[in-house]
Amino acid sequence: MTRLSPLARATLALLLAGAVVLGLSSGRRHAVDDGDLVARYAEAYVAAARDAGIRGVPADCVAHAGQGAVRLVIRCSPAGAGFSIEYRVDRAGRLLPRQDEAI
Repeated sequence: MTRLSPLARATLALLLAGAVVLGLSSGRRHAVDDGDLVARYAEAYVAAARDAGIRGVPADCVAHAGQGAVRLVIRCSPAGAGFSIEYRVDRAGRLLPRQDEAI
């Protein structure tokens, strides 16, 4: 069995520590904040409302925590319209199909 010199062991330890730090920091960079998700889907709502001839604003949207695979439920209701649009978002920030849609 080959024994590593103290210098080789120190170098290997530094390389491993660097790999761990890079891995952890890259994971944090790609994490999406709940506020960013709400803003993203509020923008989508405003665009959809505009396309439907309705004046929608981001303030029409509220969010609450989901359950299970659903990270957030974002509900947008245009003032005085009597209906709402709901966006269900998974843990990765992707839009889930509506419950009445086939999966």
